[in-house]
Amino acid sequence: MELVNEVLDITQIENGQLRINSQPVNIPKLLDDFPPMLKQLQGDKKLNIICNQHDLYQKTLLVDPLRLKQIYTNILSNAIKYTPDGGSVTFEIYEELFLNNKYINLIAVISDTGIGMSQEYINHMYSKFSRATDSRINKVGGYGLGLSIVKAICEQLQIKLSLSSRPGRGSIFRMQLPVHEA
Repeated sequence: MELVNEVLDITQIENGQLRINSQPVNIPKLLDDFPPMLKQLQGDKKLNIICNQHDLYQKTLLVDPLRLKQIYTNILSNAIKYTPDGGSVTFEIYEELFLNNKYINLIAVISDTGIGMSQEYINHMYSKFSRATDSRINKVGGYGLGLSIVKAICEQLQIKLSLSSRPGRGSIFRMQLPVHEA
């Protein structure tokens, strides 16, 4: 079912039919869904999962809750999959005010102490069906569509997406979404 949904998303993206439905969303309430979902994704893995929200000045922002959750869930799912037992995954979200407080940057940072990525893989990680080839990765399920979907949705929402990663040192994804208060 996951593969079918990802293929449908890719098809919508390629056909220019991906719909963004911005609406007033209570960000703290949206984030309350993540800790139990992350526990479920974690399964039997022994990980330290931290969810931290702070400096949320405007509780209600104009965003597409479905697409925002989809971005965060895809990246968090990968962080959990590629972090070995004993490691940690952190999801931090906060706001930065700018331009005389008329606009807000909703910042999300997802970091892990996982296996990290080589620069060679980073160069094409947003391509469809892209997966690094490594004995540690081959044991992990996936189709290589999640990050290409994340990239396309980020572009649609005008999210600035950045990554810092090194093999054996984990990864840090940072997303900066300019939004209006609702």
